[in-house]
Amino acid sequence: MNSQLRKMFKLSIALSMSVLYSTMSTAQCDSWEAYPRGKSKAEDQHVIYRGFFKNKEYAKAFPVWEELFKYVKSPKEAPRRHFQDGIKMYQERIKAEFAKKDTMDKAKADADLKVMVDLYDQMAICTGEESVDRAYQAYYMNRFKADPLAQIQVMDKAIELGGNEVHYIIFFPYLNVAVWLYQNQKEGFDEEYIRTMHAKFKAIADYNVANKTKYAAKYEEKWKKWEKRFQRQGRSREKSLEDEVFACDYYVAKYKPLHEADPKNEKQNEKFMKMLLRKCGEESDLYLAIKTINDEILAERLKTDFRDSFERACAYEKSLLLEKKHTIYKELTEEEIAANKKEAKKWVKEALDNDPDCIPQSKRADIAYRIGYDEYKAGRYSSARRYMRLASQFRPNWGKPYMLVGTMYAASGKRCDSYSKDGVGMGPEAQVVAWIAVDEWKKAKSVDSSVNAAANNKINTYRKYFPSKGEVFQRKDLNWKEGGSYTVGCWIQQKTTIRLRSSY
Repeated sequence: MNSQLRKMFKLSIALSMSVLYSTMSTAQCDSWEAYPRGKSKAEDQHVIYRGFFKNKEYAKAFPVWEELFKYVKSPKEAPRRHFQDGIKMYQERIKAEFAKKDTMDKAKADADLKVMVDLYDQMAICTGEESVDRAYQAYYMNRFKADPLAQIQVMDKAIELGGNEVHYIIFFPYLNVAVWLYQNQKEGFDEEYIRTMHAKFKAIADYNVANKTKYAAKYEEKWKKWEKRFQRQGRSREKSLEDEVFACDYYVAKYKPLHEADPKNEKQNEKFMKMLLRKCGEESDLYLAIKTINDEILAERLKTDFRDSFERACAYEKSLLLEKKHTIYKELTEEEIAANKKEAKKWVKEALDNDPDCIPQSKRADIAYRIGYDEYKAGRYSSARRYMRLASQFRPNWGKPYMLVGTMYAASGKRCDSYSKDGVGMGPEAQVVAWIAVDEWKKAKSVDSSVNAAANNKINTYRKYFPSKGEVFQRKDLNWKEGGSYTVGCWIQQKTTIRLRSSY
């Protein structure tokens, strides 16, 4: 509510109350002496109706009270008694009508409600204003569905009279009426009005709790329920009332003490962060402080989970964990990341050598090939071939392992020429590796047509390196016969067929 509207609203309350009191000032506040049949008879009537009243026989008490009240409104011995009893009986009459539900006589209930409200106002004139009276007046006006604006006026009067000690009974009536007026966009009941109202009632609750007043627990209870009401719908279906009317400062003030009381509550932190990010932005000090703590909690939990998982994992799973360890241990250096990846390769090799069932079947061939290829690049041909054979075992229709074995055989002329003294690897003994290489490339073609072109290119290239008939003829000691069987020695140790070039 802007300042101009607030002034107008206060003025309207003042005018309405002024008219009310000017009217009421003519009301009599007489004691027993005003009764036409004398004081003694008035006192007798009082005793009669009070007897019925105490026994809750309101139907019998009411006509006696009503007739007496026309003249005796404020007895000297108990100035408020007749007002209070009348208020109570009218409340019971209205309750009885409301209990009828569909058959309720609304006109009768409204008429009784008007009299009940007037009785509170007359009592204020005759016996003085009391905050608690106005609080209960507003409470019953709310219960019996009086005009919302009239309810707000009476409740504001109760707060004006009682200040921070206003009776807690008006907490929910005030909130419900004010929110209804806000939701229905009644003039003057805007976001600022709701914020001001919230601050006012928070101050009342805080005062009573801090000062440990008689009903401090009640104020605290009412305030907690009040706060929950703010989580419900505002004007928009998409937002709570709290979200709709409050900005960053409110959420910082609300969340900070809750966070400080339980800083490692992840679920709470996530809730706070989500709202703070929307209301305050990612540069908010409280948002950043909570995020830092939550990030630390998450990081430590991930590390613990990693350590537990690594302990339980089989060899291949260990390798996978090490490959992504840097995503968990974010502070790792480049050297540490490289070391983990190197160790991961060792665990993969360990799994393939000793626990292949740990590796998913679909990945075994690729892993064997990758390890074999690393061995090949390191010049460890015998080891590389072992892994290529494993790859072929895991995926029989794959030509690449055979292609690489053929390449290693073709490159082994120098290694397998037992007659080479200078390491050059020339001559028939070095050329036999071409036979065994071609065998591998033919095998690759036979199981995997996708390598046909590459295999044919290799075969056609290395046929040129078969020993010629002339070379074999000059070396009588070789005793080679084309088409015969031959075992290539050195690291290869594999049988092949003797094949010669026809040209000399």
